[in-house]
Amino acid sequence: KALGHITQAQANAALAAPVTLRPFFKERGTALYFVDYLRKDLETRYGRPALARGGLRIYTSLDLELQRAAVETLQTGVKGIEKTLAGRRKGKSAQSAQRDPAGLEGALVAIEPATGEIRAMVGGLDYAKSQFNRVAQARRQPGSPFNPFVYAAAFDRALTLANLLVDFQISYSYPQNGRTVDWRTANFAYQVSGHVTL
Repeated sequence: KALGHITQAQANAALAAPVTLRPFFKERGTALYFVDYLRKDLETRYGRPALARGGLRIYTSLDLELQRAAVETLQTGVKGIEKTLAGRRKGKSAQSAQRDPAGLEGALVAIEPATGEIRAMVGGLDYAKSQFNRVAQARRQPGSPFNPFVYAAAFDRALTLANLLVDFQISYSYPQNGRTVDWRTANFAYQVSGHVTL
């Protein structure tokens, strides 16, 4: 009212209206991890007061149909892995296995390759239980899924699959917590193969 944005009658009605709260974590939604990710990004860019004041028009690249499919795919995939693992455990059948609360988790992100826009983001199985976004916050080594990028860089430099390379171990030393730490490259089998084709 003091700023002239509303009338005295609107101010009186707002003051008389009961305050109702809806707990955020009980909210049902398709893209809660994405909304949280977006909120944090907007807070960094515009500050918390601008978001709290409201009035911003926010357009995103999220595709709700793809988001729903991503949620379903992640949940189905993790349940399938849990069922397989439960069947392997001694004394338990796949049907009687209970989900371990500290057990498997997962994440899925679908990015438009041409633009880098996020089309779907699922940061975990249940946002109400864990708001940790495994897409944006988890730090994992990429491992073998990174290989296509290595191959693409090699092909850009005119290498072919027939080129010979030397497979050997490399050591790196780096400072950590006031001391020097050594790290060595290794593959899954902890072996070196000498000369190998690309």
